[in-house]
Amino acid sequence: FGLGISLLELAADLELPSHGPLWQQLRRDVLPLRFYDKVSLGLKIVIERMLDSKYANRPSAAKILKFATLKIIAKRDKTQPRIDYANPYRDPVTGIVEIPLQLAANTINNNNNFENIIDTPR
Repeated sequence: FGLGISLLELAADLELPSHGPLWQQLRRDVLPLRFYDKVSLGLKIVIERMLDSKYANRPSAAKILKFATLKIIAKRDKTQPRIDYANPYRDPVTGIVEIPLQLAANTINNNNNFENIIDTPR
């Protein structure tokens, strides 16, 4: 269920609640309308199965990896260029990524909603 929620948020560009009426709707298999506007049919089916309110009906991780839709997406992604966002911080000799502490601290200090970033559904 947790992975399904994460995929729903990423695929539909939604920030989902951790409690309240909308959360209860998600737990009863009622997905936001925006989900249906932004996500392909194949991915919709995968996410809907992962969010099934009856846990016994949800696919295992092994089964999810075998879904044809995900194989198609993975194949397509292999042809897309990748952007290495960590490259500016990569040591040219060792290849190790080292983010300067000042940059890391600024990211945390400038984020007024830091607690919300690590809040998870209960």
